[in-house]
Amino acid sequence: GKGDDTMDFFIHELKPYIDQNYRTKKTRKYTFIAGSSCGGLMSLFAAYKYSNIYSKAVVVSPYILESMDAILDDIAKQTIQRNTSIYLSWGSKETSLMHEFVWQTKACTEIGNALSNKNVKILYNVIPDGRHCEEDWEKECDTFLPFLVQ
Repeated sequence: GKGDDTMDFFIHELKPYIDQNYRTKKTRKYTFIAGSSCGGLMSLFAAYKYSNIYSKAVVVSPYILESMDAILDDIAKQTIQRNTSIYLSWGSKETSLMHEFVWQTKACTEIGNALSNKNVKILYNVIPDGRHCEEDWEKECDTFLPFLVQ
């Protein structure tokens, strides 16, 4: 999609604006990205393709059903910076169809394994009864916020 265009905006306009106008630690070590659903997909993309900028990503309930093979191909082409970490979560009730949950689990673990093979630290979190909604994603804050600052 427009992942590279979006990241170009984040890296060349948004991050410089934030760093200029707020007290931030500007280095990669302190630069994280997070998102859910399609935002989770974008955070995943940012973590492996722009690992020179982002050291950690929170990827909550990523929408990867249509793009797993493309993601795996893209990961294979990347040189990923050391000390890159990804929190990757999805819920057992993202859909009412059990076979889609099984497929989501398979996709997330395959993507996580591909990243682990490139020395990316992955923290998996399958949420029992977790749905594809903000109300459930909010409940994960106590898990992923400590992940970011460890």
